[in-house]
Amino acid sequence: MQSLIAANNPEIDVDLLMQRIREEIAQRPTDSAPPGGSVRPAQPAPPLNDMLRALTETATVAALPQKSVYALRDFLDYHDEAFIVNAYRGVLRREPDSSGMTDFLGKLRHGDYTKIEILGRLRFSPEGRRHGVRIRGLIAPFALQTACRLPVLGYGIAWLNFILRLPVLIRNWQRFEAHSAFRADQNHRVLAESIRQMSGFLGQLQRDASQLAEGKASQADFCDLREKIQQMQQRTDEKASQQQLTDLSQQLQDALAHTVSQQQLAEVQQQLAEARQQVQDALAHTASQQQLAEVQQQLTEARQQVQDALAHTASQQQLAEAQQQVQEVLGDLRRQLFDHKRTLLDQQRRLGLLLEEARKRLPAPLNSEQLNAMLNEDEHRLDAMYATFEDQFRGTREDIKQRQRIYLPLIQQCQAGTDHAPVLDVGCGRGEWLELLRDQRLVGRGVDLNRVFVQQCLEDHLHVIEQDAIAYLRSLPHHVLGAITGFHIIEHLPIRTLIALFDEALRVLQPGGVAIFETPNPGNLLVGSCNFYLDPTHRNPLPAPLSRYLIEARGFVRAEIIELHPFDVGNHFSDGPPATMNRLNQHFFGPQDYAVVAYKA
Repeated sequence: MQSLIAANNPEIDVDLLMQRIREEIAQRPTDSAPPGGSVRPAQPAPPLNDMLRALTETATVAALPQKSVYALRDFLDYHDEAFIVNAYRGVLRREPDSSGMTDFLGKLRHGDYTKIEILGRLRFSPEGRRHGVRIRGLIAPFALQTACRLPVLGYGIAWLNFILRLPVLIRNWQRFEAHSAFRADQNHRVLAESIRQMSGFLGQLQRDASQLAEGKASQADFCDLREKIQQMQQRTDEKASQQQLTDLSQQLQDALAHTVSQQQLAEVQQQLAEARQQVQDALAHTASQQQLAEVQQQLTEARQQVQDALAHTASQQQLAEAQQQVQEVLGDLRRQLFDHKRTLLDQQRRLGLLLEEARKRLPAPLNSEQLNAMLNEDEHRLDAMYATFEDQFRGTREDIKQRQRIYLPLIQQCQAGTDHAPVLDVGCGRGEWLELLRDQRLVGRGVDLNRVFVQQCLEDHLHVIEQDAIAYLRSLPHHVLGAITGFHIIEHLPIRTLIALFDEALRVLQPGGVAIFETPNPGNLLVGSCNFYLDPTHRNPLPAPLSRYLIEARGFVRAEIIELHPFDVGNHFSDGPPATMNRLNQHFFGPQDYAVVAYKA
C-alpha cells in the first residue's frame, strides 16, 4: 500500500487499490460457522458510498466564497486544479470551460505560467473587466512578472526579482514542504481507514454469501442480503455513473464467484443489469421524442431567421454601397459643374473687356494702353484652370486653416494685425489665411493676380487686390505693415523676382515686423523628386538653408526654419536596423513643407 499513498503521488490509482483489496480478502481465512449450525448475526457494514466519500473527501476542495473584494492570499492557498477552478469561480463567476482548464492547468504544471500570471490574465481579460472583481495585492506582482517576460530586459528583471525575493521563496518552500507532509499523512490515515472499512464490508458480504450457498441461512438473512444489494443499487442510481456500475459489478462477481450458487449469482447480475439499464435510460431519454422534435423545429426557425437577417443585411449593405457610389458621382458632377461655371464666368469677364476695348477702337486706331490691356487678358487665360487645380490638390479650406494656425502666435507676438500694422498676404489665393485672421479679429489684406481667386475672396468679403505683388509693394510707403506672409509663393518666382520681393518686404515692414514664407521642403525625397512637380507653375525647389541665407542676405535678422507637415507614422519603414530605418524615414517621410521666419531689426 505504500506505493499508493506516497507523499509525492499526484493521484490515487483506484484500479490498483481494488486489486490489492481483493488480494488481501482472498488471503484472509473464511470465518466458519459456530457449532450447532446456527448462523452468527451479521454485523452492520458501513454503506459503500460512505466509504468512497471518506476516501475522496481529502481531495475535495471547499469552494471559494464569492466576494467583490479578495486578497491575493485567498487564491494562492489553493494548488493545481483546485486553484484554476477557484480562480474562475472568484474572478469570472463561473466554472472553467474545458479549453481554458486544459490550457491554464498545463501551463501551470509545466511552469509556463505562475498563479499570479493566471489570476492577472483572468482579471484583466474582457470578461474579467466586466465583472470588476478586486484582488488586493495583484497588480504589482502581475506587472513585475509580465515585465520578466520581456525579451532581454525581462531576463535581468527576473534575476533581480529572484535575488530580492530569495528569503521569501525559501520560507514559502519550507511551508510547502511541511504542508505536503501533512497532506500525505492525512491521506494515508484516511486511506487506511477506508481500506479497513471496505475489507470488513466485503468480508461480511462474503460470509453471508457462503451461508446462503450452504443452506444455513434463513429466509430473513437472504432478504437482508437482497436489501443490502438493493440499497447499493439505489445509491448507485443516484450518484454513480455507468462506468462505476460496471466496476462495482465486476467487484461483486470477484467476491462471490467461489461461494454463491449459479442461481443466486444470476439474481445479483440481473439486479445489477437492471440498475445499469436504468442509468442508461436516464441518460439516453432525457427528452421525449416530441420535445426533441420541438427543439429541432425551433432550431430550423432560428436558422431561417438568421438567414433572412443575413440576406436583409446584405441587401442593406448593397444599398448603402450604391448610395455611396451615387453620392461620389454626384459630388464629382457638382465639382465639375462648379468648375465649368467658374470658367464660363471668367470667359464672360474676359470677353466683356475685349469687347469694350474693341468699341474703344472703332472711332480711332488702337493706342498702346488699349493694346496692353488686350495682351494682358492672355495672361489670365488659365486662371480658372489653376483655381480648379488648387481645389483638387491643395486641400480643403478647413485643412489649410488648421495648418496655418501655428503662425497666429508669431503675428500676435509682434503686435501685427491692427489698423496701423496690418498683415499683407502675398499671393493670397483662395484667402484661407485672411479668413483665419478675420476670425481672430486681426486686420489683414491680400494681393493676387488670379482673377478667379480675387473674385472668390471678394465674394467672401475679404480685402483683396488684383495686382502684381511686387508692383503693389512698391506702391506702398515705408514702414506701413506689421507682417508680410506668403504661402507657397516663393517657389513660383525667378531668383531676381524673389530678391526684389525680399527687398520690398523689408522696406515696407515696421521695425520688429515679421516675414513668413512657407514653401515645399525638397529635403523630403518624395517632395523634392515628385510631389513638387505636381504644380506645373513651380520653377525650382528651394532648400531650407538657401531660403534662410537669401532672406538674411537682404537685411532680415533672427531668421529661423520651422519644419512642417511630416507624413503619418503608419507610412514609415520598420523592417531593418533602427538607425537605418530612422534615416530612411527622415528622408522619405519627414517634413513635407517648411517656413522661413525672419524679422526686421
